[in-house]
Amino acid sequence: MKLLSVKPSSKEGKKMVATLSNNGRTKKIHFGSKGSTTFVNGANANKKQAYIDRHRVNENWNSVNPGSLSRYILWGPSTNISKNIQSYKNRFKV
Repeated sequence: MKLLSVKPSSKEGKKMVATLSNNGRTKKIHFGSKGSTTFVNGANANKKQAYIDRHRVNENWNSVNPGSLSRYILWGPSTNISKNIQSYKNRFKV
């Protein structure tokens, strides 16, 4: 699987859309809540930790899915989304 792009989503209520390719087939995964502030657009470290704690119990962050995209791109280690996308690619080899 290869991560081709991450762009703003056109889907109602979603912040971003990731386009992935797998064996010549593309798949789009919409993620993030449109109205929310995330670490890459202004939330502080306390809000980031609260997000992680709140979602930890219900999310599978070990596979490519909307939860892991949100966790590692919108709430990743950096406030720079480009750095978080690269980190996500390295983490999941996509």
